[in-house]
Formats: sequence, C-alpha cells, structure tokens
Amino acid sequence: MGVLVIVALLGLSARPAAAAGGPVILGGDDLTDHGGRDTATNVNLEGWLYLEKALENIKPSVTRPGNNGSIAALGSTDSTNTSADAGAAMHFAAQDAGSGIPVTYYDGGPAMEQFFADLRSGVAKPAIIWIAGNGSSNDLSSDASEPQALVNNATTIGDFVNSGGGLMSHGSEYGWLFGLFPNASAPPGGASGDLELTPQGTAAFPGLTNSDVNAGPWHNSFEGDLGGLATLVRSTTEVDPQGNPARVIVGGAGVVLPGSIVLDPPTAQNLVGTSHTVTATVRNDQGQVQTGTLVTFTVISGPNQGDTGTGTTNSGGQATFSWTGDGGEGVDTVQASFVDASSNTRTTTATKTWFTVVPIPILSPTSLLPVLIASGLVVVWRRRRRQLA
Repeated sequence: MGVLVIVALLGLSARPAAAAGGPVILGGDDLTDHGGRDTATNVNLEGWLYLEKALENIKPSVTRPGNNGSIAALGSTDSTNTSADAGAAMHFAAQDAGSGIPVTYYDGGPAMEQFFADLRSGVAKPAIIWIAGNGSSNDLSSDASEPQALVNNATTIGDFVNSGGGLMSHGSEYGWLFGLFPNASAPPGGASGDLELTPQGTAAFPGLTNSDVNAGPWHNSFEGDLGGLATLVRSTTEVDPQGNPARVIVGGAGVVLPGSIVLDPPTAQNLVGTSHTVTATVRNDQGQVQTGTLVTFTVISGPNQGDTGTGTTNSGGQATFSWTGDGGEGVDTVQASFVDASSNTRTTTATKTWFTVVPIPILSPTSLLPVLIASGLVVVWRRRRRQLA
C-alpha cells in the first residue's frame, strides 16, 4: 500500500502501459538561486539551465488529458530578474524550453489553495506543476501558508501525476511528499562542488554538465521509500545510512503516486470467463487512509461495460470489486470513485485485458513430416545418418 510505481525511467524508452502516470523530478537542490540569465547572449546559465533542461525532459512525457500545455508555478511571482530569484528562474527556463511554455504563477497560500480547488474541478488545466522550493528569493520561504497548502493538497498532487501530469520541485519543503510516503525523508545536509550526473541524469538532461549542477551548495537529499525513482544527480562525498551516494535529484516517467484513490493492479490480463478483482485505496487530502468510505466501481468501457458494484473501505482504507469477463475478448476500463469531505468526486481507472487460449493442434507423425522438411530438420537428420553409416 502506498508504493510508488515507475513504469519508465527518465531518459529511457519504455513499453506503453495503460495506467502509466506522469513525469516527476524532485530535487534537494538550490539551483533556482545558483544560476542566472546572461543578458548579452540571452541564455540560461548553470542552475537555470538545469531548470530549462528539466522542463524539456518533462513536457514530452505529459499525457494528462485536456491539459493546456502550461506550467502552474506554485510559491512565486513572475519576474525578469537575472539572478537569485525563483520566479525569474522559471520565467526564463520556460521561455527557452523547446518552443516555449506559458506559465501561470500562484503566490501565497490562499492562491495556491484556490489553484488546487480549480485543479480538482477542472477549471485549471496545466500540463506541469512546478514547486518553487525554498532556497532563493521569491519562493516558498517567504510565506508559511504556502508549504501548508501543499500538505493540505498532497493527494491532489498525486492525482495530477497519476493522470499523466508533470511535476518538478526543489529545496526541502517536502511535507506533502511525506504525507504520501510516510517512510520517505529529505534529511538536511550537503556540500558544495561534489555533485555528479548519473548515467540516467546525463540521458535525461542532454547538454547539462556537472559544473552546471555544482553552481552552488545543495541542502538535502532523499532517503527511504520513494519506490523506483531513478537517481539523476548524486553526491560524490555524502552517503545515506546504507552507505550509498546521497540522492540529491531523483526522477521518473510514468510515475504513479498514492493519490486520493488508487486502483491495484493498474493493469492485468485474464482468460475470458474468469474473475478479476481490483482493490481501491482511499486517502484524504493529507494522504491518510480513510475508513468507512463508500467506493463505487463501474466498468465504463470494454466487453463487460456496465458491470458495477460498491464497497466500503476497511481500516486500511481499502475496498474491493470483482467481476467476471463473460463478454468476450477485449479491454475493460474499470473506474473507481468516491466523494471526498469537500463533496468533490475523486476517480481513478485501471484496465483489464481479456483473452482466449488458441488451441494448438496435435500433429501426427505423418502430418508433422512436411513441417520438418520445410524447416530443414529432416535434411540434417539424413546427413547425420549417412555419416554414422
């Protein structure tokens, strides 16, 4: 329960998966502060170049339906300062990433709370959420209500990623993440000049160098249960409790987070005529599992469309639904939904592929002979027989 699944790692190709989520990059970095804009050449430098490269990596992997291609920048205002300004870092990084990405800024706790409400209702339709971090000016450190807004809406962030949205963040304000992953942590500490891109990081950020990510000190790393997130940037001097290099920037594509409601398994295959069961896990906005919540399950498309059922979550926040694949071959999409404390309907889906076994005919020696001749096996046998003779 609460296990993060990585369908593909950043920079790597992957087999398509029906229930894959979106791309995620999490950093314990301070690169919004340690970078800048070269006004003579109009290019981003060091840490701000990292933001540009990260956005170029994230955007193509966003699959969230109905997104408007924009970035929702949380915790800062728009700025055109050329250094030491998180909002400006995003302004110029988004401007130069690919053909440019529009940005909408949400500064202050109330504005961020309204953004999450609009995201749940479908009014806000960004492709990417960017969290400003807390190592620069014009970021989360200026307003205590901003980190709290993230904590208050942790599962909304999870739902956004699970639907294919992109997520990027910096710094050490990861209370929202620990709401989803209680066994994860981002311990403080760090060094300066000791970071290196891993092979996965080099693939994820083409053109970025170790010098760029070492533009300034880093302030925390990631430990504990973060599932299969790949290490993109690591320390060459600091280690975690297991003796492994400290993981300073991590990421993945096709990420599934513990959102408000998650179905397991997200995809599966069964023989026609057999039964399949999915388990829904329900959480409140802060990531805590919910007991006694009514969950409605419906097969919304596929050969068994219309099959439905309900369940009430147990002490682990889980409810189950089973149905039989008696509608023939094809792919069912099953939807699970519940109504949260704010009267919002929260939903998720999973898929089930139904197939039949094609019988393999049993061939007699006489009917098998033409197959052997065509394959050359009889010729080989005859040659060996002559040699033995």
